Amino acid sequence: GTLTYAWIEEAIRGPIQVRQRAANGALSGVFTVHSGGQYFFVDVVTAENGTTVVAWRDTSNYRFASSTGGILIQWSGPIALSQASGGRPILASGPNSEIWVAFYTPNGDIRAGVWNGNGFTLETVAATSAYEADPVVTILPDGRPVVAWRRVDGGVWFAIRQSGGGWPQQKLTDTATEGEAAVAAAQAAASALDAASPTRVAGGPPVASRRRRVNVLPEDRLAAAATRPPWGLVAVAGTAIATAWWLSAGP
Repeated sequence: GTLTYAWIEEAIRGPIQVRQRAANGALSGVFTVHSGGQYFFVDVVTAENGTTVVAWRDTSNYRFASSTGGILIQWSGPIALSQASGGRPILASGPNSEIWVAFYTPNGDIRAGVWNGNGFTLETVAATSAYEADPVVTILPDGRPVVAWRRVDGGVWFAIRQSGGGWPQQKLTDTATEGEAAVAAAQAAASALDAASPTRVAGGPPVASRRRRVNVLPEDRLAAAATRPPWGLVAVAGTAIATAWWLSAGP
């Protein structure tokens, strides 16, 4: 599959940049998704049909930009997805080139949306009197999205979307935990997937290994070192590979 890297070149100031490694091993040039704003917590997915979506948070909104057909020089957006809380938008891709996003609102509601070709058709996953936060999303092999999140006053919950559009909620654990543990909760709910192992890249946000795989790819030097630690993630189209990247002080 195609690996897509996305990162914020200089923390907060940007720009957001992307780069891809094709299935044949060729590494693309560096392309700018957007510049001139303020950027936090970038995420990226590339679907099997070549559509790439990059999402991030600025000072007031979750936003996204997209490209189609693997043409990373042309980007649509940025488009505001929702008013932002202190969280981040999380993306996932699955069968039939579906792309899903999940995030939480300032009111503590969990929302998710499926890519419609131009943006996301949003649905409410959880809206309770409690404050829900830090959702993650993954997609089962049969195409059903799974969203997992933490409840601020304790517990981790998950919901698998039903064919009629409902999101019945189930509690996974009563244990009070940080938001990153919801990554593991999503994987536990999606039992057809391998177990996840949340890790933290120095200077950046948590990165979750979506599946274990024995293949090891060579290191890719994506760009010159930034003056401040950048945030970034990687996505894989057509397969699932756990990948980590980091900021180096040298070449």
